[in-house]
Amino acid sequence: MDKFPDYSSEELVTIARQHAAASGYTCAPDVPQALLTFFQAQPRDRAFGNARLARQTVEGMVTRQARRLAAMDSPGMAELQTLVTADLPELPSVPTIPPN
Repeated sequence: MDKFPDYSSEELVTIARQHAAASGYTCAPDVPQALLTFFQAQPRDRAFGNARLARQTVEGMVTRQARRLAAMDSPGMAELQTLVTADLPELPSVPTIPPN
């Protein structure tokens, strides 16, 4: 099986923004930096999803956006089309090692 090199975190941000745009969404100005932080925190092991991770992240953001907007009385077009940092998944937790 061929092993393709992983995309950089910056490239994953670009891919995620392209997926969002292709689905009719824009990202709020602070989302690219939040995406970068999110992708940098992902473990780069054998199970790393590469571009699939970017697509799945955007899909999850759209789901969380829908839940967020459901709580609003009547969201406008801008809210319906904009993904914000609150729509990002939580960063993976990093296990802490207790001091000796």
